[in-house]
Amino acid sequence: MRTNVKVIRENYGKKTVYEVNLCSAEDLYSSPVYYLQQNDVIYVEMNNKEKRNATVMGNSTVQPSFWISMATFIVGAMAWFK
Repeated sequence: MRTNVKVIRENYGKKTVYEVNLCSAEDLYSSPVYYLQQNDVIYVEMNNKEKRNATVMGNSTVQPSFWISMATFIVGAMAWFK
């Protein structure tokens, strides 16, 4: 997510958060954090795919292994209850 990058900088004991749009050269060059300093923290928001992968289940419902294991479970359950 290059449009919403945050740079956290500490000046005189006070933390300031700057938002930078890396897709716009004008915004980037005019930003006070164009030149990074020591101890700057850069936070880049994850895109949607990475957000799904960060969860416990991830994006397992779109993977073939998920559906194969579900089919195996259903066949096994049907055999057990016969």
